[in-house]
Amino acid sequence: FVWSPAIGLDLSVDWFDIDMRNQVQDMDVRTILANEANCRLGSADITSPTCVDALARITRSNDGRLYGVRVEPINVARESTSGIDVGLRYRLQTGIGDFIFNGTHTWVKKHDFQRYPGDPIQDQFAVNSNFDIPRTKTSLSVTWERDAWSATVYGSRLGKLPTSDSYDQVFTWDSGDSPYIKATYRYNASLQYRFDDHSRLSLSVVNVFNKMPPKDLTYTAYPYYDVSWFDSVGRTINLQYTHKFGGSAL
Repeated sequence: FVWSPAIGLDLSVDWFDIDMRNQVQDMDVRTILANEANCRLGSADITSPTCVDALARITRSNDGRLYGVRVEPINVARESTSGIDVGLRYRLQTGIGDFIFNGTHTWVKKHDFQRYPGDPIQDQFAVNSNFDIPRTKTSLSVTWERDAWSATVYGSRLGKLPTSDSYDQVFTWDSGDSPYIKATYRYNASLQYRFDDHSRLSLSVVNVFNKMPPKDLTYTAYPYYDVSWFDSVGRTINLQYTHKFGGSAL
């Protein structure tokens, strides 16, 4: 749904409801070994399809030592998700240039997963779910344009994520800790000057405030943070000159 209530203002709202069956997914050794442990230790039903498959993939010696793990793609029984995407774009013309405001927000109502027919349906947002996804993501930017000059400030918010203990399915409420890492924020900025239609000079700063990954005291293995969502590069500054020889404008 898109609505333009005023000149230069566009609002959008989209509801998504996706239901996937038999999608191809690559297995990994860590997941298979974790499934085996859960099945043998009793935290998962050893007669479930996931346990039967995990145990069949692992070969151990007579004294219990790991000998090999068979890994191959599988067809996931079912994965479904639903939620809302909201967007805003507004251009404001002033005497000192044009200002363009952009904003997006995604809220996921549910994200369920079933690896094999007969397995219980897993809520990917649940504590100890062995999944690592945020429920919300938000971004905002403001761009200023005047003649050959333009500048942008961009900010993003990533919703809370599970701690390492929650991801590994070993979190207990008795610990008194939270099963989540708090929401995180990141800011970028850029400045650009166009010499003509085929050449420009750009200065950009990524991670303006030099933010490091959030602390997770339960993440005890190197590099001690969630590499799926964060990095430790820190602030980076880039100066780039671009020239296009012929053809259409940049």
